[in-house]
Amino acid sequence: MGRSGWRKFPSPTGSHDGAGTDHSPAAISEKAAARLRQADSSYEKEGTYSLPIHSYSEVLYYNVDFFEENGLTVPTTWDEMMDTCEKIHEITGSPAFGWDNLAGSFMTLVNQFGGRYTDQSGNLYFAQEDEDVALEVLNLWQENVKKGIWRTAGEDMFFSGPFANEQIPMYIGDSVEASYIPAKNPDLNWATAPIPWPVMGDSGADYNIGEIWAPREENDPPWFRQANSPAAASEAGRQL
Repeated sequence: MGRSGWRKFPSPTGSHDGAGTDHSPAAISEKAAARLRQADSSYEKEGTYSLPIHSYSEVLYYNVDFFEENGLTVPTTWDEMMDTCEKIHEITGSPAFGWDNLAGSFMTLVNQFGGRYTDQSGNLYFAQEDEDVALEVLNLWQENVKKGIWRTAGEDMFFSGPFANEQIPMYIGDSVEASYIPAKNPDLNWATAPIPWPVMGDSGADYNIGEIWAPREENDPPWFRQANSPAAASEAGRQL
């Protein structure tokens, strides 16, 4: 394609192009808001709303070569995870496993072990009715860190670095980490698996929905309600 067929995009820092069109962040935001308002006639009251633009879930990253060379099987339950971590610690003398998001690990494990974290009404179940499950999760972390088989990301902030450098053979992180690992070590043979569960079954992995915000009016249109439904979020998690 010749250069004449390319589309020229405005600089993020610029405010006007040669034709006098305003490309400042404020102008772009207002244009987006106007289009959203025009998209559905049910907008009646101005306000601030949001809608998803991306989603991601947590997965278990593991070093394929390390597992194959040492005859290890990728854990699918937390009992298997404990056994695998013990074996890895015997081989390396170092922690075998980590979890990028400590808060996410707490929420996921509380849910996996039969507890509740919170709800839309603001009930803090983990500190009230389900505090016994929350303590079980906290003790699980404490015991495994003391044993030297688990570790936190600490000053590394994320495990993609230590994993790519082969300092730790497996960890749980967001699916977006898959783009960082090969950039740090293109020769590493790695793969992903569902995060463990107390027994075989659904992992109950934490997922996140990225959002954009735009002013619009009172009633959510059908397309907005559908995009933000629990079913849509669950489906997004399964697709990752």
